Amino acid sequence: MDMHRYWNDPGHGACPVIAAFLEAWAESMPDDQSRHWLQPLAPVVRDSRSSAASQAARRMLAMDWLVRDYAPIWLDADGRSKLAEHARSLRNLPALSLGEDPFDLRMRSGLGPICAAAGVLPDAYSEKTSRAGDNTLNAVAGEQASMLGVAVSHAVKPTAQGDSAGSAAVAAIATDPVLAEEWDVLFSVALSIASSSMHGRILLAVHEGLVPRVEAMVVPALERAGIVFSQAQTEFQFEKAWRKARQVAEKTVDADPDIYDEAWRIGWEAIGGTIEDTQSSAFNLLLRMTERR
Repeated sequence: MDMHRYWNDPGHGACPVIAAFLEAWAESMPDDQSRHWLQPLAPVVRDSRSSAASQAARRMLAMDWLVRDYAPIWLDADGRSKLAEHARSLRNLPALSLGEDPFDLRMRSGLGPICAAAGVLPDAYSEKTSRAGDNTLNAVAGEQASMLGVAVSHAVKPTAQGDSAGSAAVAAIATDPVLAEEWDVLFSVALSIASSSMHGRILLAVHEGLVPRVEAMVVPALERAGIVFSQAQTEFQFEKAWRKARQVAEKTVDADPDIYDEAWRIGWEAIGGTIEDTQSSAFNLLLRMTERR
């Protein structure tokens, strides 16, 4: 079944809000096989088109879910108590009333907690991932593990099907261009929370899991290359030695292709449970949208 054609076939009476939600969700999945689980939803979508008021209510449900469910799931996944407090703050926000003007002051006040939560995220892992000791050679090895974390986060994210749920909610809201434009900041912050938490969680997990292995490979290679930072007399000489160390480290790590597979496994294990949580939560959102008539 071509789900794109099904959802957009006027004869099937699909609500444009729900169709946009499912379309964005399906399109962000990595391949056709992974989309098959969406096909059983076809009967749920059929004849879901309703009044303009019903469509507006569904958009509001998506907006409410993005702030009070989706973002907190990822804040909790981060694991830090400060962000857990922000997650509780978002969950405790009053639900958006479907009968209210979506631009009223009370709703706008909800931007404060979500922006505050996002503000805690940047550079949260730099201190943790730099704990390779005072030995410069170990620091280079530790940095290589962090680089693997960055690489694997880009590899994992396209296959993280559940995280696409956030974008799917935005797509549903965007069926009203005025509403989408008015609340663009909120959507961007909510999605950045997920992206930053995912990246940071992967980075830390890969760093902690692979530093010992990377050190065992890289440190001897650096010593064989005769890189001695203590001999650097100027900042330029130090930077030159550091660049050479990075080149040696990268070449050494690249010589062991299995280490990237291990990094991917560690990265996925770090976020797999959260991905499942977002999928489940998004599915419940879909059911609530279809029930709203």
